[in-house]
Amino acid sequence: MSVESPTPRDLRRNLVSESAIYGLLLVSAMLIVVARGEQSSWETFIKVGTTVVVFWVAHVFAHVIAQLSEADPAAEAEHPYGLSRQEAGALRRAVRHAVAHSSGILFVAILPLGIVLLGVLGFISGDTATWTALWIDVALLGLLGYFGTGGWTRRRSIRIAAGGLTALLGLSIMLLKALIH
Repeated sequence: MSVESPTPRDLRRNLVSESAIYGLLLVSAMLIVVARGEQSSWETFIKVGTTVVVFWVAHVFAHVIAQLSEADPAAEAEHPYGLSRQEAGALRRAVRHAVAHSSGILFVAILPLGIVLLGVLGFISGDTATWTALWIDVALLGLLGYFGTGGWTRRRSIRIAAGGLTALLGLSIMLLKALIH
């Protein structure tokens, strides 16, 4: 059985996705919640990173269950001690699809967590790391909004507006941080 390499279109679809936008919103919200207390940069890094991984696992699991609910029941005879080949194949396909579909949650967390890691290593202050990571999230949300609408329209003005609206969502989260903190 050969595994096909993802095409650039597959990568774009998985990275410029609802899971990527959700991942950025999750990272932003966690940065705000964790930064409310007097957490060190290390604690912020661990708490935000762990939360992202936990939500990714939950997203993958939910996606697998949803995919399996749409699969055709196995026509093969029941196997009392395991899955039939058809069932195992459907499960593998569902897991592979779920991991690819949910990968955006993990990938978008790399850059903001990298900024927080700079705070952990002492290159910048923890507060600067948090605010910089939040600004990075806003910029990434804007880019996701812009590129995400590329399959829908080629009109640059609409794509810029979509990017701006998506970034505005990130800015509203930052405003919430400023009001809370």
